[in-house]
Amino acid sequence: MTAALAKSKIHTSQQEVAGVAASAATKSSMTIMAGAAAFIGIWSVACFAAAVLSHGPLAMIKGLFGALLG
Repeated sequence: MTAALAKSKIHTSQQEVAGVAASAATKSSMTIMAGAAAFIGIWSVACFAAAVLSHGPLAMIKGLFGALLG
């Protein structure tokens, strides 16, 4: 009976180790995706600000309506 109990304990331990590894991989991939999303967001704000500064806000609105209405 002790051998069966020890075998069960080892099996549970291996499952816990696999769960911890999967959790670490999930956390690292979520961190990478969040970093990429933040980078894209910052890039889009910088592009929008550059367009507004170079053409002006009224020209941007006029261009938006021109693109939407044809």
